[in-house]
Amino acid sequence: MVKTAAFTVTVRSAVDLKVTNVEDLIGRIGVVAYNNTSEAKIEAAENAYKKLTPQQQASVSNYDVLKMPVQKYDALKADAEKKRQIREAANRVSSVISGIGTVGTGSKSKIDAAEKAYNALTADQKKLVKNYSVLTSAKAAYQKITALPKKGEKFLVGSLWYQVTKSDAKNGTVAVIKEKSKERKSINIKSTVKIKGYTFKITAIGKKAFYKNKGLTSIKVGKNIVKIDSYAFYGCTKLKSVKIYSTKLKTVGKKAFGKTEKNIVVQVPKKQRNC
Repeated sequence: MVKTAAFTVTVRSAVDLKVTNVEDLIGRIGVVAYNNTSEAKIEAAENAYKKLTPQQQASVSNYDVLKMPVQKYDALKADAEKKRQIREAANRVSSVISGIGTVGTGSKSKIDAAEKAYNALTADQKKLVKNYSVLTSAKAAYQKITALPKKGEKFLVGSLWYQVTKSDAKNGTVAVIKEKSKERKSINIKSTVKIKGYTFKITAIGKKAFYKNKGLTSIKVGKNIVKIDSYAFYGCTKLKSVKIYSTKLKTVGKKAFGKTEKNIVVQVPKKQRNC
């Protein structure tokens, strides 16, 4: 210590100044938050403290104060990391749900994958999935469009209307009941038709299905047809070629081919010629 007439000057050693510097750095930490500023202040104080000798470290009067910000910052960091992981998991599931897109008969794998991913989340993660309603809507839409068609329901597939005559996932049957329009000159009734993902056998041509289609000239009848109902082709005045591939045909209704082309040719399998 140096004394003068006017004032006293305290001379501190370089060692004391290093200790004081660390104490000042600890004092500047202040309120701890999980951000770059707090992290930088804590790291600066810790690094400066580590550079001191054991004797100097023992002289740092507020070292205990440093421990508290470090512990708090570590806790905040751990909490932030946990929240980040929760957000990322929720975001991944949200992306899977968004990927479902427009629901169709082929959407099952996407819907199942989204539901599986959502169910694997924790309760906190599920709260962050903001588009969960998209998944529930997709499930409902898929169930609706893939529900087994009921007996009596009618469906337009291509250019023909069909009515379900037997509702069965594996052995369902339908009848052709009418055309979408009477513009087609040639009609091909196949052996099966797919409706809502289910395959149905086409076993009948309904009453007046092609009634007075004056533009129709030829028709092919699939191998599963059992019945051609009355007036099915009545009034198809230009119909001159009918090819029947079914060996199961048992019934041809009243005037099914009435008022068709005078020289109409009906071809049937050999088994059917004497029926």
